[in-house]
Amino acid sequence: MVFDIRLKSNNKPIYQSTVRTNKHTDPVWQVRWQTDENAKNLAFYSISSDGRVTSWSLMKNKLEAEEVVKLKLMVDHDKDLASN
Repeated sequence: MVFDIRLKSNNKPIYQSTVRTNKHTDPVWQVRWQTDENAKNLAFYSISSDGRVTSWSLMKNKLEAEEVVKLKLMVDHDKDLASN
């Protein structure tokens, strides 16, 4: 969700992601706004414990998502067996 904190009387999000718009399925750990002065839309990146880094663009009436990176947990079972 994206909130406009300048609007003190309005606590509703101005944008909200859904399953259809590729929302994160786990908590978001960090958000960084993109600082591209040539961009016509506001944009930010988010990273979540679901393993995804996502780029978000705030369009006129929608929130557009693009997956940048999908991180996967790799377990080395040989290393685990050697330490036991």
